[in-house]
Amino acid sequence: MKLLDYIIEIIKGLVNLIDSLNFFMLLITISPIIYWAYKKNYYSKLKLLIIELRDYFIELITRVKTVIIYVPQPILSPILKINKGHYAGTKLPITNSRLVIGRDAKYCQLVLPDNSSNVSRRHCMVHFNRQESVFMLEDCGSRNGTYVNGRDKLTEGEVFRLKAGDSFSLGLAGDVFEVGFEQSLPLPAIK
Repeated sequence: MKLLDYIIEIIKGLVNLIDSLNFFMLLITISPIIYWAYKKNYYSKLKLLIIELRDYFIELITRVKTVIIYVPQPILSPILKINKGHYAGTKLPITNSRLVIGRDAKYCQLVLPDNSSNVSRRHCMVHFNRQESVFMLEDCGSRNGTYVNGRDKLTEGEVFRLKAGDSFSLGLAGDVFEVGFEQSLPLPAIK
């Protein structure tokens, strides 16, 4: 292998290792080599090398533009914030299924302690309706009632539409919950 062929292979290896942040560093590194090849009259090899570098840099710039153009948009995820009570300060995601709140671990996804006197075994259910973009709250026949925004008492089986920022409590002096949204960025796709 001739010296120039060896140098070209080294440059190709450098080009393959380069990422967009090292673009200018690569130019600084190979400039003396290109000048040396020019002085030695290796025009044909030099021309091929420059064409390969040009094609690679065009591909690299295209990838950089793609990365710059893609800005992940935040996703608003429906959540249930617990403002007062046993789990105060906790935020729970509200998925497509209903979130049942109460003392019975067999039926409830959010289980409150047995000594919670204001809370029934199956007190209420909350879920997010994605088609209508509203939260839905339903009392499950609780003994002490479910109150919306501190005043409206739901009757058994009544479905109440909540908007972000609305709160509800289990009984008048019980645990207080608030529905809303939390921003999160989507996870990048793994290729």
